[in-house]
Amino acid sequence: MRVVLVAGRATGGIAGHVAALASGLADAGVDVAVATGDATADRWEELGAGAGPGDVHAPVPPGVPVLRLWPSPRRPLAALRRARALRRLLGGADVVHAHGHQAGLLALLAARGLRGPRRARGRVRAAGPAVVVTWHNAVLAAPGGAAQRALEVAERLQARRADLLTGASGDLVARARALGAGRVEVTPVGVPDRAADGGRGRGGPVPAPPPAGLEDLPPDALVVLTVSRLAPQKDLPTLVRAAARLGTGRGARGRGAPVTWCVVGDGDPAVEARVRRLVAELDAPVRLLGARPDVPELLARADVFALSSTWEARSLAVQEAMAAGLPVVATRTGGLPDLLEGVGALVPVGDDRALADAVAALLADPLARERAGRAAREAFTALPGPQDVLRGWIDRYARLAADR
Repeated sequence: MRVVLVAGRATGGIAGHVAALASGLADAGVDVAVATGDATADRWEELGAGAGPGDVHAPVPPGVPVLRLWPSPRRPLAALRRARALRRLLGGADVVHAHGHQAGLLALLAARGLRGPRRARGRVRAAGPAVVVTWHNAVLAAPGGAAQRALEVAERLQARRADLLTGASGDLVARARALGAGRVEVTPVGVPDRAADGGRGRGGPVPAPPPAGLEDLPPDALVVLTVSRLAPQKDLPTLVRAAARLGTGRGARGRGAPVTWCVVGDGDPAVEARVRRLVAELDAPVRLLGARPDVPELLARADVFALSSTWEARSLAVQEAMAAGLPVVATRTGGLPDLLEGVGALVPVGDDRALADAVAALLADPLARERAGRAAREAFTALPGPQDVLRGWIDRYARLAADR
């Protein structure tokens, strides 16, 4: 079976999921290739040296072809060549799996009218490859007027033309059904259980020496950790305001051990500049640590994990925190309640006071932190793991290829 994964501009969780899926398919003996853009391919190359086993942000493995075939409108002639090459690639596939709205639209347009690969007896299929589209994110902050309508048309085309449309959370699946999708389902993203595999978790010792960037913290310092792309959707200004509300960097409104908020991740330079300005203006105890390969060590050092996004699916970062037995405070949006209802603290989107209060309550009560961390860990162990997710995809691909 020949599978082509299509990914657009993705440098966060989507890129990690595509890379992990490609790796798992290759290990299972599936003939797999990845078609993507320059930014994503460059990101995987950067990650190649620093990624460890089971890292959710590991790159595509060396044995899987990564083809730079994403057409850019800024370079029309190169875009035309890439579009033709992508169409040839898809023509040799049994299944095309596109990740994200833009990738879904591109894959459906490129595969339209294709004939399938030749069979051993020399016959040619009348139908092209089966096309699967996975929506990992909602379409946010869409402009009004013609642009808004164009986005809705693109969503509707994917919902109605894809052989299977899957969503990373229930609200995405509901959206697809409302747009006319016939075959649609929720598909989780599995996170490796590094604590069970001997990795560092909350149950193990805090790493020594401390992670880089935290060496100056006293031993009793409390750490609130966020792992996030620097993007508007993550609403990091709300996180900074929540940190500032806790006072002069000490737990529970100035009482107890000092508190430091750490943000791990990179992304939009404009977002980073805005966040740094706000940190300085509010004198907030927030450190931007950039992209880091030592997230497990940072999770082991942290006391609370916080996420202030305006929308998330089944966040990989939240699942990693749960696996590490770390209590989580996050916004009530998208797929986060599916992960955290009854387990973590859920607060309204954009409400820095509620976020600060929820974090402060955990920081002030070590027993509450321990109970919440234990509940998070137990909830994580009940989630589908990477091998469960991989087997599910292989089964879907096989059924779709047979149907064609």
